[in-house]
Amino acid sequence: MSADLPNMTQNLIPVFTTEIGGVPTQAVDARELHRFLGVGKKFTDWIKDRIREYGFAEDVDYVLIFQNGEIKTGRGGDRRSIDYHLSLGTAKELAMVEQNDMGRTIRRYFIECEQRAAQAQSAPSRINTIQDLNTILPPHFHLKNTSAFRLHADARILFWTLEKRDRLLHPAIDREALFQVTLDIQHVIQLEFVQATLSRFSDTCSVNDPELINFIRTWRPTFATEVH
Repeated sequence: MSADLPNMTQNLIPVFTTEIGGVPTQAVDARELHRFLGVGKKFTDWIKDRIREYGFAEDVDYVLIFQNGEIKTGRGGDRRSIDYHLSLGTAKELAMVEQNDMGRTIRRYFIECEQRAAQAQSAPSRINTIQDLNTILPPHFHLKNTSAFRLHADARILFWTLEKRDRLLHPAIDREALFQVTLDIQHVIQLEFVQATLSRFSDTCSVNDPELINFIRTWRPTFATEVH
């Protein structure tokens, strides 16, 4: 039976904003997560094993931080004095694969942290799905279920969702956990997809523009550089 969280607003683990890959990102300290999960393995072995096993990438899923607070840049240096700051998405994945009550509890806490942050942002920044674009785009750019744009967009989002999910699968993961992980990944990929599209094409672009369609058909998320 999973542990319930009586007060989801309590700070189970400090969540803060840092830069990962130059982008402001909600993050947590990996040591705090390790401590909360009650992992028996030594921290340094645990985090390195998880990074290797699930293909997490530096400056995409986490950053290395010197204990004096400076962000590590370049190679070399004394890694014994370095901590790991994980994106909230990465922390959720690590919590889930532990397959224990504390992992499920902290994952729900992270989800609420994300929801509170989203509510605090302005409306255009709260775009979570392709449909949300219609609230900020002019009518001629609204997405229709029959549009080539939408069909290609759905296909690309599904493809990359499954690609990322399959690379993170744990041998013992149950169906409920698999479903939740898939939803989390899809949410992140949808958001990145929307941001990439809006940054590449102006509001005056038609959804049937061949250049736009080609962009969607060939779009790759940031983690795609890890895919071999």
